[in-house]
Amino acid sequence: MNVFKEMGCSVAKVSAYPRFLNNRKGKVFGYGVLLLLFYFILAYVIRALIFWIPEGGLGGALDRNVPDFELHNGILWVEETCYVDAGGSYLDIDTDAYFDMSEAYSFSEKYQSVIIMDAEKIFLKSNGQIQAYWYTDFGDFDVSRADLKRWIPMIYVASILFAVLSYIFQVALFFFAVLFVALLGLLFNSILKANLTFGQVYLLGIYSRTLSLGIKAIVKLLDIDIPFFWVINFGISLIYLYLAIKHAKMENNKIAQQGGGYGSGMFYGTGGTYGQDSYGTGGSYQGGGYGQGNGYGSGSGYQGQGGGYGSGSGYQGQGGGYGSGSGYQGQGGGYGSGSGYDQNQGSGYSSESSYQGQGNSYGQGSGYGQDSYGQGTGPDSFGPR
Repeated sequence: MNVFKEMGCSVAKVSAYPRFLNNRKGKVFGYGVLLLLFYFILAYVIRALIFWIPEGGLGGALDRNVPDFELHNGILWVEETCYVDAGGSYLDIDTDAYFDMSEAYSFSEKYQSVIIMDAEKIFLKSNGQIQAYWYTDFGDFDVSRADLKRWIPMIYVASILFAVLSYIFQVALFFFAVLFVALLGLLFNSILKANLTFGQVYLLGIYSRTLSLGIKAIVKLLDIDIPFFWVINFGISLIYLYLAIKHAKMENNKIAQQGGGYGSGMFYGTGGTYGQDSYGTGGSYQGGGYGQGNGYGSGSGYQGQGGGYGSGSGYQGQGGGYGSGSGYQGQGGGYGSGSGYDQNQGSGYSSESSYQGQGNSYGQGSGYGQDSYGQGTGPDSFGPR
């Protein structure tokens, strides 16, 4: 399953989560990195493009929003006067006049943010913090709008480098956050008795973050403020993780149960019902062959038991092997075949029986209670030969 199909299944098909457990670690890591890339592009890159493209880029925004200015030898010149007084903010830039610093302190008390600039100094207030500077405090620093435009290419390069570093940080933060999701997943694992390892729960936790990150990216893109969104975000992931662990347990149980039933078996040497359990596949009422009927260990027919390399026993079938095999009420074994309901045919080093007799033979033994080349007991046996 390719990574894009996995993204779809991780959102729309929780029953596919157990298959993710077969993925290599490198593929899972790549999934997380790609998932974060899509999130980063949608939440930050596209959002930035939506803002800057109508502005004509950084250069267009500079021409449109910043008047021509120059700071030289500690003296500021601005082409236009700028004045704003709204919403608890005050902005006053006028290099043709001078303000008194002490009056600015008193004046700023009724505003949350203040910027006052004249030809010699600047007064700033933000979040209750007040800062005041004389331009001469900056030393020989000179700057103009033309200088800013020349710096735009370097600003773009710096922005790209900053974005790359931010993405790397986001990836590291993502895998760290999944750690906490996985720790809660261990609680689900214990409640459901799924018997998954921490590594498996962590892997499922990575995929469970898919829908949450998609919603978070859309919320950031549309600039929507949702109270306690982080709780909703991780809550969605935990729901997916719980369902994923539940489906993983169901899948494990399904695999384990394939050893029983009427048709097929999967275990090495344990028996099923009605003549099945095998080295390979199970049988039905009559089974024979290397991998059908009873296998290495022991298995059962309708009312009997038989085991061996060859074939097992059935209701009215034949079977036997190195060990012993039985029909309705008898026991028998050999290299050849075992016993049936009222009669048996077989050969071997061990013994075999019919309905009420016991016998052993190198060749064939059959009948109500008789044997050949060996010894037999029963109502109709002939004793030693």
